[in-house]
Amino acid sequence: MNRFDYDSNEYTITGICSGAALYGHDGSLWANAGEEGGNLTTYQHPLEQMDGSTQNIEVNEVACAIGAADGNR
Repeated sequence: MNRFDYDSNEYTITGICSGAALYGHDGSLWANAGEEGGNLTTYQHPLEQMDGSTQNIEVNEVACAIGAADGNR
């Protein structure tokens, strides 16, 4: 996970891939490996705003994975 620090203008946390999984378009898990277990979910993620406030956004990991496979960034 990367987090941008607006004060230093740098990323303060960097991560690496610790797992992988294969899912069907219906969200069913086909195979997985790694520490995370490969369970894609939907959850609320706090997003830091430029003014210092926080806004929760919904993250649908299955939809994100399908979009990434289609070339969406």
